[in-house]
Amino acid sequence: MKKPVTFATLIFLAGLLGLTAASCGSDKSASDRAAPKQGPSTPKKPVGDGRHFGYIEAAKAQPPTISFDVAQLLTGEAANRAAAEDGSVEPGEPVPNDYYVRNPDRQTEALNLAKDVQITAAAPVTRLSLPPETRGRCRSGCTEAIPVTLADFVASFRKRKDALSAAGGPFWVTIEDGLVVRIDEQYFP
Repeated sequence: MKKPVTFATLIFLAGLLGLTAASCGSDKSASDRAAPKQGPSTPKKPVGDGRHFGYIEAAKAQPPTISFDVAQLLTGEAANRAAAEDGSVEPGEPVPNDYYVRNPDRQTEALNLAKDVQITAAAPVTRLSLPPETRGRCRSGCTEAIPVTLADFVASFRKRKDALSAAGGPFWVTIEDGLVVRIDEQYFP
């Protein structure tokens, strides 16, 4: 006489079938398929007020907006640890120039600019468009941030004859009451 199949037996067999199907077609273990570790220092999207580091991919004058990719700029031991965690350097090896940028997702967010947004170009080297008189004055060496108009800032993101563009450049963005009130270009040696 045959024994009746119990509900528990069916659940066990379904689970066994699921495990077998999941392992077919892949020679990677479950730990190899796990999402990469992002650690506690993974940057968050700028959802509120504050100062955020990242990359501006595009800028528009009407309506005044930027496309911002938030990242994390680390220095010193924090940079060395993060770079080792991410596999960018060997553990114990220092990062070049004592900084490391962690940018795991590279997604952009549209941010609205305040009417009176303040913008500065980095010194001594900038990717932003500057009026000829400012550029001439800075050839001999500007050492402080250089004020830039919104029109010049937006123009910096268009392709120019010299093939340079500010698109993808590093910036600090300050948000107050949901609007970008300040943009400062970051200089890297």
